[in-house]
Amino acid sequence: MKKPLFTVAMAALLTALTAVAAPIDTWQDAPGGVLNLPPRLYNPRFHGYGAAGQKIYNKIDLQDGREIRIKRARLYDNQGNPLGVAVPSGVGRVEGRKDGGVVAGAITEMMIGGRKTEVMYAWSVNVEAGGRLSGWVRTKDFWPAPDLRRIQRKIKADRQALLPSDLGRRTYQEAVVVAAELPAEAAEWYVTPGRDAKKNQGKAKYYFTRDDLISGLKHVPVTGVQRFGVAHDHLPVGSPFFVDTSVPPVVRPIYKPGSKKPSKYELKVVWGYAVNNAGVKWFSWLNADALAKP
Repeated sequence: MKKPLFTVAMAALLTALTAVAAPIDTWQDAPGGVLNLPPRLYNPRFHGYGAAGQKIYNKIDLQDGREIRIKRARLYDNQGNPLGVAVPSGVGRVEGRKDGGVVAGAITEMMIGGRKTEVMYAWSVNVEAGGRLSGWVRTKDFWPAPDLRRIQRKIKADRQALLPSDLGRRTYQEAVVVAAELPAEAAEWYVTPGRDAKKNQGKAKYYFTRDDLISGLKHVPVTGVQRFGVAHDHLPVGSPFFVDTSVPPVVRPIYKPGSKKPSKYELKVVWGYAVNNAGVKWFSWLNADALAKP
């Protein structure tokens, strides 16, 4: 006996919904719940590469043989204050050297020179003064800007569609960004266990204030082996941050180099938003130790 078309259609729909819901169910049980979005959910195709060639879904490239390039351009914090000048270079997987990246979905507008300007967040790019910096870069200072803009806007929209719809109606407590440093003995310790002392990734100091700036994080990982957080904002000391009082903080232990045993120190991050100089809200996880009552 044939099943009615309606029954067949409903069964297909339920199967499709179940396929979509499976990873989301796991994600909701993760630290931070529905606010801790795994990048594969909203960035399944456009990904970047790490120095060893591994896929990194928090970072994007164009996937068609072209390399994103950054022109000689200023980097800004989220209030439009200049941080430094980027050296013209490729952004993404570059053979023989580490290079920066464009954070997937990190695209917004801010006031630069008295004009509302579209910007994207680039991390760890070479700067003229030497060293590497992260910050907001005008869209037009990337190449190829139109394609990159289209990809960024799509990823941002997909991520926002997965976030809870009531973010604007929650209760927030105003705080102000202050300087927060690790104790001297833990300055080179890690938020991921078992890290070799010579490796730079995953150091706890990156989540405290440096050069009077603190990183806003797009997400925090579920397990200790995942990369801890990805910066998609830079807030200057003295700027306001609004903490969502309904979201429990996520606490992660800090480890000595090479150790898998948690130390007495912890990193606690809270969820909330900052408002940039164009009045745009930008939601992030932020180190709770870098916040104080205004």
